[in-house]
Amino acid sequence: QLQQQGAAGPPVGAAVHFWVQAMPGGRWRAREVGLRPQRAPAQECPGGASLLFDGAELLGTVKSYSEQRGYGFVNVEGERTDLYFQSRDLTPDSRQQLQQGLALVGST
Repeated sequence: QLQQQGAAGPPVGAAVHFWVQAMPGGRWRAREVGLRPQRAPAQECPGGASLLFDGAELLGTVKSYSEQRGYGFVNVEGERTDLYFQSRDLTPDSRQQLQQGLALVGST
């Protein structure tokens, strides 16, 4: 498991929003990961179906991030799969807030 390595990426436990991209091999990737000021309520999908589909806009929590490696994982409540993201997937606003040292509230 990766641990947070500095302040240039999202803090572990930060609430984020993003959209989902389907990848080869049935994997999922979080894109345009943006910080949220607080954790949002869980999303629900009727009939217990997966929230993950190409282009879905979701909320989640940063599970881990390594600035050194340039990637991390986002957890979506109710989903077994954590979504991979790269530093370049962070929105410009998120990068700027982190560079300015903005205090963020998040929970795990």
